[in-house]
Amino acid sequence: MLRASEVQALSGQKSVEGEASSSSEAFSEAYGRFWEVPIFFSSAVGHDLRINPTFRAIIVYRLGAIEGINEMLLDSDIFSPAESVINKPENVEQYVKIMSKLEALYESYRASKRLNAVNLVENIEQIVIDLLDFAKEIMEESKAGRC
Repeated sequence: MLRASEVQALSGQKSVEGEASSSSEAFSEAYGRFWEVPIFFSSAVGHDLRINPTFRAIIVYRLGAIEGINEMLLDSDIFSPAESVINKPENVEQYVKIMSKLEALYESYRASKRLNAVNLVENIEQIVIDLLDFAKEIMEESKAGRC
């Protein structure tokens, strides 16, 4: 039986846990690795005739929300006192884990011949929730630090 790392190596997948924990990158570097995933994912889904138009619209809308949250997080890194909070290694690691889920979902979508649009919507919605919760935590911690 293969170990998880061997399966990942054979499939070309990255280890999210290992990658995030060994990384001491700044938020802007992590953002740079993932910023185009929701854009490419949205473009692909928007033209995918395998998905019914209602689900396509929902998915594209949710991916747009992810893109917007990402931009807000980048702006808070560059233009606000949240910089010291968002660049903490544990926060960068949490962001990488969330966005790695989206990247893995996108890769799975690209490789699939058959789709379950309901599962795709549910997975993307969960990523939106996780990313929103992360953004709220960053803003609350930043606000608490200024008081």
